[in-house]
Parts: sequence; structure tokens; C-alpha cells
Amino acid sequence: MTASTGRRLGVEAASAGLSFVLLLTTLVWHEWIELVFHVDPDHENGLVEWAIVGLCFTATVVFSARARARWKQLRVAT
Repeated sequence: MTASTGRRLGVEAASAGLSFVLLLTTLVWHEWIELVFHVDPDHENGLVEWAIVGLCFTATVVFSARARARWKQLRVAT
């Protein structure tokens, strides 16, 4: 159980970190989506970028909370 909990903690912490990096990237550099994927889904409106910011913020909060809960669970188990 401890090894499984430790792996889950690592996955959740990495997911929180990745979603946070995407959040910051989108806030600072709005054009990365157009440059990476060669599409302009919102035709310079900015709506897609704000949707990505909102989703990444939510994902960061959720993954961080889950990682914190796993960390507490791991501390109690040891």
C-alpha cells in the first residue's frame, strides 16, 4: 500500500506541476497555442486561452489537493 500511495503522490504532484506550468505559460504567452498547433480556434478572440487558464487553474488546485491528501496518508502510514 505504501509503494502504491507513493507512486500516486508522484503522479499527482507531477500533474499539478505540469498544469501550473501550462497555466503560467498561457497567462504570459497567449500565442503559444497558435504557434504550436498552427490553428487559431477563437480567431484572435482570446476565449480559448482564458478557457485553458481556467481549466489549468482548476486542475492545479485539484491535483495539489489530492497530492497533499496522499502525502498525509503516506505520513500516517509510516
